Amino acid sequence: MREKMEEYLRKNFDVEPKRPSDEALMRWRSAVAVVKNQPEGFAWSPISPSAPRTKRKRKNLQEKIRVAMYVQKAALQFIDAGNRGRYNLSKEVRDAGFGIEPDEIASFARSHDNKGLEGHGGIAGLAGDISVSLKDGVVSSKIPVRQNIYGLNRYVEKPSKGFWMFFWEALQDLTLIILMISAAVSIGVGIATEGWPKGMYDGLGNNTQHPFSSDGHCS
Repeated sequence: MREKMEEYLRKNFDVEPKRPSDEALMRWRSAVAVVKNQPEGFAWSPISPSAPRTKRKRKNLQEKIRVAMYVQKAALQFIDAGNRGRYNLSKEVRDAGFGIEPDEIASFARSHDNKGLEGHGGIAGLAGDISVSLKDGVVSSKIPVRQNIYGLNRYVEKPSKGFWMFFWEALQDLTLIILMISAAVSIGVGIATEGWPKGMYDGLGNNTQHPFSSDGHCS
């Protein structure tokens, strides 16, 4: 039984080799070697002529970015040093018993200047400069003097705008100005061609219908 099965397989499924040439075998082996060993295979590929130029451009760009960062850092340090030297205690602040100018406190809050805050000794040092106890708070007898130096801790509401103010701001819109000019021209042309008052009605009708399409639906 086994011999019959082997004979059947040999007769129906055995494929004779095609006997390729030596040149074809060499091409096949070269292709397989490139696929199996990609780093070595692609190492022999020619380098693009623009590769060195691209590398130089990238290096120059990195150098420019590095220089820009150094310049920005130096500028910020220069500004901080200038600001620290600018806030000199006035006689009024010194006589009131305080150690920091109102504008300097405002700059801390506005720019989140942690370095400036550390320069005054942190929270505890700043509390000492404005004569505030972190435990007991503000002495009530010094409130008028404090308000005179540092102002009131109060939000000043802006005055409400009236109708004519909103009307004037709306007139600054370029689109609205163009529409008003086109409306005036349309009414003038309508009156000149159709007479009064039919021409005015036609001009007003064209302007009120202009946001819509010709069939009356919104465009």
